[in-house]
Amino acid sequence: MNAADGSERKDLTDGPAFEDSPVFSPDGTRIAFCKITFSRTRGERGDIFTMKADGTGTRRVTDTRAFEYEPAWQPTDGSVAATGTLQSQGITTYQYGDFVLTDEATGQLYAVRASGVDLSALVGQRVTVNGTLVPGYENGQVEDGPPLLDVTQVDPL
Repeated sequence: MNAADGSERKDLTDGPAFEDSPVFSPDGTRIAFCKITFSRTRGERGDIFTMKADGTGTRRVTDTRAFEYEPAWQPTDGSVAATGTLQSQGITTYQYGDFVLTDEATGQLYAVRASGVDLSALVGQRVTVNGTLVPGYENGQVEDGPPLLDVTQVDPL
């Protein structure tokens, strides 16, 4: 990491792993990053970690067999950017949203509806969606379902 003017370079991580894709939290106090490791028994893995902006307090966020990379922070204003494979809703115990998407970075399932964006042609495709959480549906408080995301932009990957 460097100071804003490019001076005072400081390495925040050390060790044999390859660390990549750093991104500051919205308030600038933490950094999320991907740590890629390889072992003969587990193969290549990518996991998401966070640390304080000064490089202390490293904490593992993910520990799965999936190769996780490109972390992203969720803003506190209710806006969400999520990447995953868009699926048709199907029959569920909750009755809202026309589609679902599980964010690859966080594992969070979202029920998805679109405002001015046609999502039907993108079912089964890997996409990044941007939108806002619908008030009252943020935390599964309706019919025990997932948060409802009102999508305003979609980018096929």
